[in-house]
Amino acid sequence: LGEPDFKTPKHIQQAAKDAIDEGKYFAYPPVAGYQDLREAIAKKLREENNISEAKAEHIVVSVGAKHSIANTFMCIINEGDEVVIFSPYWVSYAEIIKLCGGVPVLIEG
Repeated sequence: LGEPDFKTPKHIQQAAKDAIDEGKYFAYPPVAGYQDLREAIAKKLREENNISEAKAEHIVVSVGAKHSIANTFMCIINEGDEVVIFSPYWVSYAEIIKLCGGVPVLIEG
């Protein structure tokens, strides 16, 4: 269902606990994600994936793929645009398209 097939590494669990205990983070993060996290992602992409042009300002951290898809569709779909969805698909995709003013066009897989 889109969930990782591994447990969260211990050092990440501890960092999350420490951040909560220190009152570092609040209920709502910045829209694009925390700057230090975006910088760490950019560094990882440069050093481990050889993507030399990776920069924090080009990275947006979301709560998941559906969140990113909804945000993207809100930006690019105009009233009446047809959007192809290959079926089977996640149940909310068509509704996100409709919410943005688009028309879902289903293609059976």
